[in-house]
Amino acid sequence: MRFGVRNLNDFFKNNLVAVTITAAVLTRLIFILYTHYTAEDAFITFQFSRRLAQGMGFVYNPGQPIYGTTTPLFTLLLAGWLKLFSDPRLGAWILNLAAFAGTMAFTSLSLEKLGVSKIRQYLVV
Repeated sequence: MRFGVRNLNDFFKNNLVAVTITAAVLTRLIFILYTHYTAEDAFITFQFSRRLAQGMGFVYNPGQPIYGTTTPLFTLLLAGWLKLFSDPRLGAWILNLAAFAGTMAFTSLSLEKLGVSKIRQYLVV
């Protein structure tokens, strides 16, 4: 089987959205690895997740139940991560990348199901 320029062009044309999603996820991954950026608000979520993983419940300080996170599902997922691993930032980055890729893929598949052309899917994603 010959894999020449023509076949490569056909591949990119037929898989434009998948290539775009892959490039976007890789770009985001490179940004995370290069900057190690974590928004300061995330550390509140990390504290709630840590306490939850330690069995203290959904609290910021032990013995003081308070609703102080804007991301309860993310907090629960990170608590599960912290049961297995010790670094909440790494877990947050991985969950962030997975959610980002999943959102883009879901959007693309939804648009495809609605009959939107590949080029318009590419422009939306």
